[in-house]
Amino acid sequence: MKFSTLILICSISLCLAIEEPTYQVLQQLGNNMEIRKYGSSKWVSTKADSTVNNVGSTSMFFSLFNYISGANNNKQKMEMTAPVLMEYKSKDNTKINKNSQVSVSMNFYIPSQFKSNTPQPTANNVYLTDLPELTVAVARFGGFASVNDYMTKRDALISALGSNAQSYDSINMITAGYNSPFTLFFRRNEVWLIKIK
Repeated sequence: MKFSTLILICSISLCLAIEEPTYQVLQQLGNNMEIRKYGSSKWVSTKADSTVNNVGSTSMFFSLFNYISGANNNKQKMEMTAPVLMEYKSKDNTKINKNSQVSVSMNFYIPSQFKSNTPQPTANNVYLTDLPELTVAVARFGGFASVNDYMTKRDALISALGSNAQSYDSINMITAGYNSPFTLFFRRNEVWLIKIK
């Protein structure tokens, strides 16, 4: 499928009012940074091994989009949700940079109406993920985000956390995208660091 088709699908899907996981803001850090607490949630996921700057996000997106379009054991269609999470895990346990070897997963949030009776994926590379309650440090920013933008915001977030940064996973990172490629203004991007202690 062509990239222009992906843009069209994203535009149609993400311009509508869509469901997001709910959270509680625990602390404001300033400069569009905060600490959030999320309840348990369910996601549909796919993963690959790659370098950070060479992730095959188009094929990953369509694997998940096919699932919510009916490629599941119930042939059930689901509404698109937000955000699309990309979780980057370092292969060598060192802080991620744009050339790092990583295991990366892309995740779509499962709508709440399907949380307790979630259709099973039928594709081999698609699986369901149950996330427990999470506390995350978040940096939010606009524009069309590049990998460098996410890492710059991650570093600013680590700096804003100060001595509390040791309580968060600053080796790995999660990025969250909320908009279609056709959304030109008021775009929302986030980088998350998970609290680990």
